[in-house]
This record gives sequence, C-alpha cells and structure tokens, in this order.
Amino acid sequence: MTLLHELGLKYGTDKATHIDHKGKSYCDHYHKQFESIRHEVKNVVEIGVLGCASLKMWREYFPNATIWGVDINPAVRSHAADRIRIIIADQNNEDDLQRILYTIGDIDIVIDDGSHVNRHIIHSFNTLQNKVKHFYCVEDLHCSYESTNDHDIRKIWSGQKYNDEKDDLKNYRQEIRDWLNKEVELLDGRVSRWSSICVYNYIFIFVA
Repeated sequence: MTLLHELGLKYGTDKATHIDHKGKSYCDHYHKQFESIRHEVKNVVEIGVLGCASLKMWREYFPNATIWGVDINPAVRSHAADRIRIIIADQNNEDDLQRILYTIGDIDIVIDDGSHVNRHIIHSFNTLQNKVKHFYCVEDLHCSYESTNDHDIRKIWSGQKYNDEKDDLKNYRQEIRDWLNKEVELLDGRVSRWSSICVYNYIFIFVA
C-alpha cells in the first residue's frame, strides 16, 4: 500500500476508495507521480473541497506546502486551517480564475475535482495551466459522459446550486475527446507546455 493511499484512508477521502480494474486507487496513481517531489512542493490547488478530507491528506503528504482549496460554495470557508487556505471561486468564471492566479502565484500541482462539467474543466485548465510547474490532474472523468445528464446535479451536489442558473451543467463526451485530441496534437507537434499526458482509469495527469 502506498503512503498516499494510507493517508487517503486515514482521512476518509474517496481518492482512496475509487479502485480501478487493476486494484489501484487514485491515491496510488498520484503517489507514483508525486512521490519524488513531495518535499519540494510549495503550492497545491484542489478545485472542489466538499468535506475537506483530501485537503487534510495533501497537507500531510506535502509537509512543506500550502494546500489551497477552491470551491464555489461559501460554506467551505469553515475548513480553513493550518496550511489549508480556502478560496471561494467559480471554476468557470474567468475573473475568479485570474484571482486564483493573482492570490497564489506559481502552482506546483492542480487537482480538478470540482464541478465535473466538461466545459468548466477545460476553461479552468486553459486559464491555469501556464502557471503550473509540475502536474495538472483531472479526475472523475466517468462523469464526462452524456449519461450524467439524466440527473439534476444541482439537487445531488449542494454546491452546484451556486453555478450560473443559465448554465445547464450538461456534459457531452465529445467535448473531452476534442480537448484531449488537441492536447495530443500539441505534444505531437512538440509545442505543448507538457511533456506527457498520463491516462488512468477516470484520471488524466498532465506532466510538465
């Protein structure tokens, strides 16, 4: 069992309980990527806070880092603590994204566990990526298919009610395909700001 998986279980984050067909959790995949730099990392941003379990996990895993939790729900301010900072922001709002960059500066790692709406994921990525030094992670990509459109996610996830009421919050998998294809083409053309893209079960990790 990896250290990060142990910490995930300790704090009760679902990053330790999402297990793929090879028996690996999100934490296992992240540990493989992050272990060699974990003492050097200074700023980690997680989009989507919910109960704060993963922020506590990251704080212990990255002992020298400030962990920034970004969420649209004002109630998560209560999770601010030692080395855990909270920014209330809409990941699909350009002004809010620019405020995140202004507040934090250089970012070592981004983990997008936010709205899981494809357009929001892509918007955040396009705005934040150039300030990310090491890894940009997007998780829960099983939510990117049209099957999620059968549910009213504003009723399922309390924070979603803070999204723009004009946003239908619908997903279309082609949006993710087009985005990933574009990023792969940039890699193939040797003009990407990333050196590689790792694709795991439900997770993309962009590696600088």
